[in-house]
Amino acid sequence: MTRGRVFSALITMVLLALLSRVRETAQDLVSRVPYAPRVGAEGTGLEVLPPPVLEMIRSLQAQRASEFQMSAAVAANALWSQRLIEVAFPIRCRPKAPLLISASADEVPAGCVLLQAGDGMKLDRCP
Repeated sequence: MTRGRVFSALITMVLLALLSRVRETAQDLVSRVPYAPRVGAEGTGLEVLPPPVLEMIRSLQAQRASEFQMSAAVAANALWSQRLIEVAFPIRCRPKAPLLISASADEVPAGCVLLQAGDGMKLDRCP
């Protein structure tokens, strides 16, 4: 064997060993991330939602809703309204939907029936 081939073989062995070690280190780091095993699993990411939004989502799901509307107070809260629309999908937000999600401080509109009250929110059925 020539020196060039020996050197090339040596470099190849070292690079393969390094790549193997990098892969092991990356897998070790990923396994330490608390949410890594659940990425893509149903319900992943819900733990970061504001508690009232999580409660709203669960209330809609419990009612087997296909659509809902938001009160002015909920719609004005960008964090609540945006997260609600994103996470509730495929449940749609529509202006004349029979289920009304409102902040617990909101009054129940005339003709509406309170279905559920929770942590910072409530769910009403309106005509």
